[in-house]
Amino acid sequence: MADTETLRTFFDGQIGCIEYTPAWQKELEEFCSVAKSLGYVSNESLDAMKVDKVKYHCMVHMPTNKIYAVGGVEHMPEYKQGYYRVWTRLARIPNADIPMNYRARFDRTIMPEFDGLLYFNCDWASKQKDFVATFGTTLANKSYSGSYVKSTTQITDYIKRNWWMRKGIAEPEGIFEFYKVPQVSWKIHHSKFKEISDEKIHKANSVQR
Repeated sequence: MADTETLRTFFDGQIGCIEYTPAWQKELEEFCSVAKSLGYVSNESLDAMKVDKVKYHCMVHMPTNKIYAVGGVEHMPEYKQGYYRVWTRLARIPNADIPMNYRARFDRTIMPEFDGLLYFNCDWASKQKDFVATFGTTLANKSYSGSYVKSTTQITDYIKRNWWMRKGIAEPEGIFEFYKVPQVSWKIHHSKFKEISDEKIHKANSVQR
């Protein structure tokens, strides 16, 4: 694949984020094959992923052109007109070649999924003619730390602990049902998200030089 298709790279170019196009169909089909063997029903085939309806970005191991993670963004006028839902829970398959140990994966300056998939899904949505806002969802029954939220009156305490809220990247709009599952809907402030991400990438690149 041409280097011009790579939107951003991480770990000295070993990992890249690309926008999915039919040129990547073979690689995505290989990803789906592994995903199916792992029981990932929503990612077991291109049809299951609804690639004709959902816009995808993919994380790729650049030396082998193997896709190891995907995230999508979908227009959801049934929620609100002009709103695009970005997937906050990506699908990832094992890849021994990925240079990401636990510490590096969650390093504040190296977050490929955050600065790759989520960033470019938001960016793509912001360029659509009917765009108003992007939003993401998290399960309403527990926070990332595992503390359960038992009622809507406790939701404020939950979001105060969430780093999206603390960084000013997103704010909650309430609890809604998506696919019959209660979820917290977060309106994403794209400009703030872009500012934070671009600054991190600039600093990381400066260090590498």
